[in-house]
Amino acid sequence: MKLAIASVALTSMHPRVALGLSSNMFYLGKHMPDVEVVQYLPERFAIAHARNLGVELAIQAKCDYFFWLDDDTVLLNEQTIHRLLEVIIRKPKISMISPAYYIRSYPFRCMGFRPTGPHSFKLLEPNDEFEMADQEGIVMGLRAIGNGCTMFNMDIFTKMENACTNREWYKTNRPHTEDVFFCVKAASVDPLFQCAIDTTITAAHMKGMDWIHMDNIRYQRLKFKVACALSQDPSRYEALEKLVKEWDPKLEDVDTPLHLDNSLGRC
Repeated sequence: MKLAIASVALTSMHPRVALGLSSNMFYLGKHMPDVEVVQYLPERFAIAHARNLGVELAIQAKCDYFFWLDDDTVLLNEQTIHRLLEVIIRKPKISMISPAYYIRSYPFRCMGFRPTGPHSFKLLEPNDEFEMADQEGIVMGLRAIGNGCTMFNMDIFTKMENACTNREWYKTNRPHTEDVFFCVKAASVDPLFQCAIDTTITAAHMKGMDWIHMDNIRYQRLKFKVACALSQDPSRYEALEKLVKEWDPKLEDVDTPLHLDNSLGRC
C-alpha cells in the first residue's frame, strides 16, 4: 500500500506544523511499517495550485491514498494520519475524511456542509458535528468538508479522470472555496461520493498567535462574546472584574491549554 503525504510550506514550515507532521509520520512508520510513504513539501504556492500539484504527485506515484495538510494546520495528536488512514481503509465507501476542523471566524463552526436539497447545502451549526456522529464518532451524509487536513482514497481521482473531467481538482472560486469546489466536482461524477468527519480527533486551525480546535472551541466562542460585550458596553468591565476576582488561583496551579492571545480571529 502506498500513501502520498503533501503539505505546502513557506520558505520554512512553521515549527508547530512541522512538529505535528513529523511526529505523525514517525507514529505511522512505527505502527504501519508496510505502508510506503511518498512525501511532497513544496514552498509556498496559491493553495489551489499547491493541492493540485500534490494530487498529481500521488497519481504519478500510483498511490492508494493521499493525505493533504495546509500550512496553517497543526496535528495535535501523533495518531491523526494513522487514524484517518485506518478509518478510510476500513470504510471503503468513504472517499475522503478529515478530523474535527474549525473555521477561524465566529462562531467557529466545524468545516462540514450538510445537504439541504439536491443542489444545495449549508455549513454545520455549532455542535452539529457531535449530534450527527455515529457510535464510532464518524459524521457521514455530508455534502462537503474542509480539505485542510484530509485523507483521500485515490479511487475518487480515478473516477473523476474516467469521467473525462479536467485535471483542475481544486479552484479558488466564488461563492465557494476550493474545498467545496472539489467536493461538488467529485460528487458530480460519483453519485456514491461520501465525505466524512472523524470527531474522535481534532486538528488546530491557526488564528493569529492562537489556534482553534475541538478542545478549546467553547473557550474561543466565549472569549469572542466577552470581547464584543465589553466593546459595546464598557460598564460591563466592573461585572467581569468582580467575577474574575472571585477566582484567584496561584499562577503555578494553572495548567490549561486555553491560553489567551492577542487575536480574536476574522469576522
